[in-house]
Order: sequence, then C-alpha cells, then structure tokens
Amino acid sequence: YTSNSSLLLDCWRNVPVDDVTRIQDLDLMSAGLVGLSAGIPWSPTVETEWLQDQPMWALGRDDTPPFMIGSNGGEGYSFMDTSLPDTYEVAYAAWQFTFLDTNIVDAVMEYYNVTATNSITGDYRYDNALMVSDWWRCSYRYQLEQLGDNT
Repeated sequence: YTSNSSLLLDCWRNVPVDDVTRIQDLDLMSAGLVGLSAGIPWSPTVETEWLQDQPMWALGRDDTPPFMIGSNGGEGYSFMDTSLPDTYEVAYAAWQFTFLDTNIVDAVMEYYNVTATNSITGDYRYDNALMVSDWWRCSYRYQLEQLGDNT
C-alpha cells in the first residue's frame, strides 16, 4: 500500500479485471449469495492488497488520483427483466426487495407518479429501469458534491 498518488493510480490501472471480479465472486460465495451474483458484483472487495477501502469512501482523500465517474443514460435498462409480468405489483415488489421499507418504496413511486393505474412509460418494467437509471445518477451526483470543488 502506498499514499503516493502516482503509484496508487498505476496500481489501480494494472490490477487485472479478472482478479477483481474473481475476488468479488468469492466474497459473494462466502456470504452464501452466489445465486445473486449472476455475474454482476455489486461492490468491490476491499481490505485487499489492491483496494484498501470502498472507492466511495476513498474519494476525496489527499492521495486520490484523477478519476472519471458516471453511468450510461439508460443504466437501469441493463437490469431490466422483460420476462417479468408488466404489472404495478411486480414493479413495487422489486423496489420493496431493494429497500426493505414500504415507506421508501411509496415515496419513490409517488415521486415518479407510478401507481396501480398509471405507468409513466406505458410499461412498469421500463418505469423501474428509468428509476434505476436515475438512482445511479443521483448517487454519482451525491458523491461528487461531497468532494467539493476539486477541479
């Protein structure tokens, strides 16, 4: 481990992607969640030789090298399961599984004006994909706001 930004950046750039994803999958397996992985690790494995801390927490430290952050405009569509029924109940259940709190789910649905009788796109699966895309963008904006003006 080094606190030198240039060495740290070189290290991050040279870690083989296969090593990172393999370690993430091993972490999911040890947690008994291998079925949820489906090839999409949700978070990097930290406290390793290559990555000591969650990137979200490491951003803004004095040794943070220059970086880019962002997502695709339709990021949520990557997670859309078109085999699911196009119903409000299924859309609601997906968010309930995510947040485990009906108050949060109700607030999200109300914000987007998604109801049992109103789909904002005409397809509840697409509604969820749109909301997931916004969720990603919101998290990036929040992270950048926490950094302040470090241009």
